[in-house]
Amino acid sequence: FEGTRKKKGKGKKTKAREIADEELDPRLPRRYTPPPDKPITDLKKKYDKQPDFIEQTGMMLHPYQLEGLNWLRYSWGQGTDTILADEMGLGKTIQTITFLYSLYKEGHCKGPFLVSAPLSTIINWEREFETWAPDFYCITYVGDKDSRAVIREHELSFDESANRGGRAGRMRTNNLKFHVLLTSYELISIDVTCLGSIEWAVLVVDEAHRLKSNQSKFFRILASYNIAYKLLLTGTPLQNNLEELFHLLN
Repeated sequence: FEGTRKKKGKGKKTKAREIADEELDPRLPRRYTPPPDKPITDLKKKYDKQPDFIEQTGMMLHPYQLEGLNWLRYSWGQGTDTILADEMGLGKTIQTITFLYSLYKEGHCKGPFLVSAPLSTIINWEREFETWAPDFYCITYVGDKDSRAVIREHELSFDESANRGGRAGRMRTNNLKFHVLLTSYELISIDVTCLGSIEWAVLVVDEAHRLKSNQSKFFRILASYNIAYKLLLTGTPLQNNLEELFHLLN
């Protein structure tokens, strides 16, 4: 249920088909199309079919995933933070990625987007971003202290103050090199000086039931971040009691 790749039809290829096949060939460089400067769509208007930017990836959303995408876009347009609580295996990751990509491709928001996930799932997030949002420059911010210092120095920002003597420094949002940053819960807390200085357009928290207690360090650290919009992903929004659900909603 994670989404499907379209089957290629048979028959004589037209020029347009040849160009499309070239764009989908992983051995060839893709044609990068910059996002529009201004919004070109109305977020209140639902997609009744897959948008072109998904068609161009060669992938296909299931109908319920397209409905989820419509709901996320509408909620973002209304400024309403959301919890996506589809059951495990129904493609919450894909719906999230296509949501962020739609904001970017249609001129509503260029990022930056912060995705916080368990370390064991970050590889899957990387793979899905590459598949469903190929125009995104996605950085995976993990590793030991020295590895992260190298990432800050070369990958995150054009601002030299982002890494001073191997230590994380503050970063200016307009000097960032990336669209999406993938990282773990722990590094959200450890490198708060650097990551917390960025004005994040969207925060995505995977397996958000981790926030079920407002006494957790992760909960308190996130409260200090500058975040315009929050999207929580969990297959179990209610595990033990209503208090846990309250903390997610809060």
